[in-house]
Amino acid sequence: MKKLLTGLIALSFVLSGCGDKNKTAIETTINSMMEAATSTNIEDHSNIKNYFESSGVLKDGDVLSQVTEDESEEENTTPKTTQAIEEHMMECLSKTTYKIKSIEIADDKQTAIVEMEVTYLDQSTALSNYFSKGITYAFGAAFSGATEDEMDEQYKKILDEEYEELKDTTTKTITLDMVKDGDNWLIKEANEDIINVLTGNIYKVIKNLQESFSTNDSED
Repeated sequence: MKKLLTGLIALSFVLSGCGDKNKTAIETTINSMMEAATSTNIEDHSNIKNYFESSGVLKDGDVLSQVTEDESEEENTTPKTTQAIEEHMMECLSKTTYKIKSIEIADDKQTAIVEMEVTYLDQSTALSNYFSKGITYAFGAAFSGATEDEMDEQYKKILDEEYEELKDTTTKTITLDMVKDGDNWLIKEANEDIINVLTGNIYKVIKNLQESFSTNDSED
């Protein structure tokens, strides 16, 4: 009996150690992903997809690069507005905070469910208003003879005013389905819910714009 109890105690320590190891690996994945998501360097955001088993909505590349794509790339110049968009987005994302609320690892130690609370600045209204007002201004400027520099200054002014109003944070709890990958853990899929939270709802704005342009093209 004594040997049996000793064996059971030893086994419980082994299983406990495995659980702690998996939990630590899961936390490492999430912490690394959030470090990339809150970086002030836009290039770091392209690494977010590395923490997912399936790229999901990131199949076309990272979200932020789609917003800051420079239309004057051929001239190797960066308009003030493009630079300002990047700076505003990075500043907002750097203020994102998170807390891992729970980690439930399956009995087979191959899958896990994580509940994470994220507090972030919702950039969707600021960006949507900027694009809407920018388009309205562009129509008028096209007939007024405004130069590209003058238009760029006005676009930046609109953008700055919209982000100046952005102060309130949003808190949301998201569920991360995770799978074991060797000694590491990955989030199963980069779905809309997760990516919207990680980007302050920037993804939602891009999707709406793409759908709007797609609808207009089909009507034409």
